[in-house]
Amino acid sequence: MHPPPPVHELDDELLAALYDSGALARGRAYAADGRVQALTVGPGSLRAVCRGSGRNTYLVRVRWHDSGRGIYLDDDCSCPLGGQCKHCVATVLEARLQAGPPDELGAVAPRRDWRNALVGLSGASADLAPVRASPLALQFAHKRPPTRYGSTIGDRIAVQPMRQGKAGRWIKTGASWQELISPYTRPGTELDPRQLSAARALASSGKLTAYGSSGPVTLDQFGADLWDHLERAQSVGIALIGEGVGQMVELATERAQVAVAVTAEPSGTIRVEATAVVGDEPVTSVDRPHGLIGAPVHGLWVSDPDHLRLVAFERPLRPVMNE
Repeated sequence: MHPPPPVHELDDELLAALYDSGALARGRAYAADGRVQALTVGPGSLRAVCRGSGRNTYLVRVRWHDSGRGIYLDDDCSCPLGGQCKHCVATVLEARLQAGPPDELGAVAPRRDWRNALVGLSGASADLAPVRASPLALQFAHKRPPTRYGSTIGDRIAVQPMRQGKAGRWIKTGASWQELISPYTRPGTELDPRQLSAARALASSGKLTAYGSSGPVTLDQFGADLWDHLERAQSVGIALIGEGVGQMVELATERAQVAVAVTAEPSGTIRVEATAVVGDEPVTSVDRPHGLIGAPVHGLWVSDPDHLRLVAFERPLRPVMNE
């Protein structure tokens, strides 16, 4: 009998063949949110507790072996589905992440601090200072996507992750969407695990994958939960930065509502105006660039050279109001 393959061979291609798209998407979100706990990994087997919705927790077991014609995988879960579910997907993804990347011979290399490799050489000690995790940032920038016929559809706001380099500047290397989503990390790019989890949850909201775009993506790609993910990102210390030097990015703490004014014109026609307001103050003005976010619309942006403000609506607007 063939020995069980290592867990990293339960790759995305295999998971896509075994689980439906809903289980995959929600499983990625659960793994990024740190819902998999008490993970035990054995040869060809995983056991874990996965936190579901509300206060529910479920026992997950995944087993696999090499049948000689490929990997055969079996799972079960104490959730109502009994298996083939997001909890099983999340467990596999978390196990892959904890195992680390495979080495050149295909075996899984355990994660370790490079400083430990120096132990025994020239009196080096394992008690050296730990590697400092690089902070993450989200950079927001204007983007004008082209349409099919070469025209443009107006400014959009795009976001991309960045990390702090050795010189203290924000850099893209080692912090693209692809690199953050991938279970394998680039050597020398240790990241704060809480910030990494928040960034991955944000990526899941935008349905980003490790095989998708590595550059900026527009905020329209994210769902209405974008705002909850941005608040979480800020709460764990992820910086929100603009595209220009010194441009401040503000995530509004209050959500906007739509105020509708109806007036009768002297000609007898009825004029209807809708304005986004926070409290009694209008959010936009004619002299400041601004635009809507999402489809259906769930937020808006207002910009000037040194300030970008992102504001969520209290609830997504109905399609008739997006016109």
